[in-house]
Amino acid sequence: MNIRKIECLIAENVFGWKTTYYQNIDIISAFTEDEEISIPDHFSPTSDITDSWKVIKELRYKGIYVTIDSMNCTVTAFVMKEDQTPPYNYRSTLATEQCESIEMNDLPLKICLVALKSLGVNVEGIVT
Repeated sequence: MNIRKIECLIAENVFGWKTTYYQNIDIISAFTEDEEISIPDHFSPTSDITDSWKVIKELRYKGIYVTIDSMNCTVTAFVMKEDQTPPYNYRSTLATEQCESIEMNDLPLKICLVALKSLGVNVEGIVT
């Protein structure tokens, strides 16, 4: 699994940054409308829960919500349906990932995968 590639896709698709990935030095440069920034090594939404919450927060600006179900060990992304009245089919599921367990080492990666899938990014070739 190419973790840094997933983080590059998160930067592009969730945060809207244009990126260049330098594989030989494992650095991602991001370009915003105003300036070029380098995504620091310590920015790792696939392994750091603090950065994963930033992904969840950014998705909410796009109208996508993420739930974490500790009983079933799943992470799910969904959108609210405006034309339905709760609790009757009030949300539409975009993506779901099954976790081995809801622990800090597994959860951030699953959040990232659900985020990418909910935005229509194909991660099948990246995740093995």
